[in-house]
Amino acid sequence: MGYATLTRIRRFSQVAFFALFLFLLLKTQAPEASTAPPGEIRLPYPASIFLQTDPLVAIVTALSTRALYKGLIWSLVIIIPTVFLGRFFCGWICPLGTLNHFIGSWNSEKKRGPRLIESNRYKGWQRLKYYILAALLVAALLGSSLAGVLDPIALTARSLALSILPGLNYSLHVLDFKQPYFRQGFLLGMLFLAILALNLRVTRFWCRALCPLGALLGWLSRWSILGLEKRPRHCEDCNRCLLHCQGGDDPIPGAKWRKAECHLCLNCVNDCPEGGLRFKFFPKGDATVAGPDLQRRKAIAGLAAGAAALPLLRSTPGLAVEASD
Repeated sequence: MGYATLTRIRRFSQVAFFALFLFLLLKTQAPEASTAPPGEIRLPYPASIFLQTDPLVAIVTALSTRALYKGLIWSLVIIIPTVFLGRFFCGWICPLGTLNHFIGSWNSEKKRGPRLIESNRYKGWQRLKYYILAALLVAALLGSSLAGVLDPIALTARSLALSILPGLNYSLHVLDFKQPYFRQGFLLGMLFLAILALNLRVTRFWCRALCPLGALLGWLSRWSILGLEKRPRHCEDCNRCLLHCQGGDDPIPGAKWRKAECHLCLNCVNDCPEGGLRFKFFPKGDATVAGPDLQRRKAIAGLAAGAAALPLLRSTPGLAVEASD
């Protein structure tokens, strides 16, 4: 099976999983979300299946409640393949990743020609998501489910249910039920639209720099046996592998490949006219980077931020986070 076929399958997977996510969300008719406390979203079955398979939600819930629950096993559906394949969830399944991918493919003024190639090279600020993850895990240890605010599945479900869908229903009457309205709907909608708009400047900026779930999956992917094998002798420096790179993981020969940043979109190998790139199990060479390159001081700052966030949130009316029983 060629890479062109695999790329088409990946696109179909993205569309199918996003359609399933949206269908299940609409089936809930969203009123249940209006009673959810800050920082959480509670949707009944079957829409909750996306949250149940979310590894970040599973880990944060276990840490904050100090208990193992039956639903944790569902997260293994994502964790186990990630250990072998890498961040396939980000490139093939995640609904927010799919939206970012779609909008990031638009040719804006900030991403044309050489500027597009340069924007798709790895940048140091992509480490930020790992510090955010560290802060959220510390907050969870202290009894907070603050991660629910930034988890991409919860964020997308909350933004669509409380803001985007009510707004569409108000203007177009696309839903067949009376859509409730929420005080935080405007703020949530503007935040969500801003996340999507950032793709016009940097492809999948959220996924590269801010997503804590992406950071967790990137850390897990350090053990993946599927890697990118580069063959510099086949490279003619056309830079086409950087044109549609979704992760900013430096697939170009001559640079170290950032395994933890790759979304397995397969665009680089599909775009290479010389066949200088290929994904394979146990690739040869030392081009891969086993894990994220973190700076100790910033990692400590992230841990401290997570510890400081909990009392600050509890002292702020409307943002208070109750300790878990």
